[in-house]
Amino acid sequence: MLMTRPLTPRIKNWSEYYTTHFWLYRKYGKANHCANDPNHQSLRFEWASVNGKYSKDIKNFRQLCVPCHRKLDMTEKSRKASGLRLVRNTNRRRAVRQFPLEGIFIKKHKSITHTARELGILRTSIMNNLSGRSKFAGNYTWKI
Repeated sequence: MLMTRPLTPRIKNWSEYYTTHFWLYRKYGKANHCANDPNHQSLRFEWASVNGKYSKDIKNFRQLCVPCHRKLDMTEKSRKASGLRLVRNTNRRRAVRQFPLEGIFIKKHKSITHTARELGILRTSIMNNLSGRSKFAGNYTWKI
């Protein structure tokens, strides 16, 4: 079994990590389900360390699908160590104003994406209306 070094700042002793995972694979085989939710459909499952200790004790490990494993590993501390942002960049949001075809102001929305999700209108339709490519989007006209 060939293992490459995963990108996680949590692991201090890589040889312990590799030998423990090799022991898991030999003794218990490949992970084949998600312990968080048996209904998760995934192409890949992984053995995940629950407490961050890589001892040869099955109680320290769970079988998880990849998204559940990433959620378990990505704590606030590990995000800061890896340099990932906790919050999306809010500086790029553009507020948009909603008008019916008659031209009377209805509502100001905080962003194009938020508006599209709230009203069920395609984001690109709103953007096309703002840029002048279309006359309306979702029976409304939009202005920044």
